[in-house]
Amino acid sequence: MVEFHKTVIEFLEPTLGKLTARKAIELVAKRQGKKPEQLRRTDIEKVCAGLRPMLRTLLGAATTQQILGDLRKRAEGVEVKPSARSLHD
Repeated sequence: MVEFHKTVIEFLEPTLGKLTARKAIELVAKRQGKKPEQLRRTDIEKVCAGLRPMLRTLLGAATTQQILGDLRKRAEGVEVKPSARSLHD
């Protein structure tokens, strides 16, 4: 099974890019007093809360809501791909 932080990074990569996605999850984990590897699927609400301000700034409120909803589904094991455009488009 893939570690949860890697799942989040892979999910965010198409939209944010590899480096930004990785740094975002590192920041969220650090704010929780954890290393990214210590994040679990049960932390999904904390992860979403930590990502929300950054995503809202970069992508807007509606897109952020959509991405975080899809990320919650992914955490439940549903195969969902992010549908938001890339920042690089």
